[in-house]
Amino acid sequence: MPLNEYQKIAVILTSLTDDQCVEILKNFKEEEVEMICRELLTANQIDSQEREAALVEFHQSFFNAASAPKEGIEFLEGILPRIYGIRRATALLGNIREQDEAGMNLNELVAEVGPMVVAEELQTEYPQVMSTVLTALKPQTTAEILTFFTEEMQADALKAIVESKAMSTELMNKIKRGFTEKLLLRKQVKKKIPKDKLKTTAEILSFMPRQDSSKALDNLRKKDAALTKTVEEAMASRKTNE
Repeated sequence: MPLNEYQKIAVILTSLTDDQCVEILKNFKEEEVEMICRELLTANQIDSQEREAALVEFHQSFFNAASAPKEGIEFLEGILPRIYGIRRATALLGNIREQDEAGMNLNELVAEVGPMVVAEELQTEYPQVMSTVLTALKPQTTAEILTFFTEEMQADALKAIVESKAMSTELMNKIKRGFTEKLLLRKQVKKKIPKDKLKTTAEILSFMPRQDSSKALDNLRKKDAALTKTVEEAMASRKTNE
């Protein structure tokens, strides 16, 4: 997936001195600085080829191969106070940390409930919510979620992502928290599975060739991660009692 503009700027900043970063960021609006800072936190995850392409695009002269790229909250703590002052920089860093934590929690929760559940919830949301959630997740996770959309919904989701506008960290966090709460409610609604049905399912899978049973569990996990875990526990219990 091509780098967005904020990711490209983040790549450039990681190769510059603090003074140069300060001068560059002064030219952006505060909400844009927040977007760039969020990308700086994960700049080390950008592919080396994409990093090099971004550097070439934004002038090769800015790149200093001898200096190690800088990233993380420590880097931001070194430049934001020099732009906004300690008081405002502290508030910004607080928002950025909260945003980063919200993204991590959301990714973990999505992994637990499964992409199908997330897709069901997103299909009833406004485009702004949909684009915020999908871009906060790992690209691979978002791709899995989109497979549970109709073709029309996939087009709507991609359109929402492409046309999404920059928003304040506060609003973005609010959207993520709201959607996280919805997923938590879905997670808390535990399904009561009759023991005999669970036992039968475990037996069926146990008699299947290992490759086929693994594939069946993977498909089930996409639809309901919690149920898959229960079935796997029943299979393990059955194997122990044999």
